[in-house]
Amino acid sequence: RSTLFPYTTLFRSPSSDRPADASAISSQEHARILALIDRLPAREREALLLSAVEELTTAEIAAALGTTESSIRSRIFRARRELALLLEKEGIPR
Repeated sequence: RSTLFPYTTLFRSPSSDRPADASAISSQEHARILALIDRLPAREREALLLSAVEELTTAEIAAALGTTESSIRSRIFRARRELALLLEKEGIPR
């Protein structure tokens, strides 16, 4: 799978081997990124999360949502594109 953004890193907890300040910053960024994901349109957000977090294939997502694989690929593409724009606007490095 090709990704524009390494989404799976968003859902890992901050590493315990980092200094406390680094973990706090990471936790704050994590929360900001999740808030940005919440701003995505529902259909795009749902497809993105099923793909990135649940690691479902486009075929599995399409079956679960009752649509085509092509539609799911489009939704994921649009979600990634929009999230990249939101991250840039918020000054969060990708």
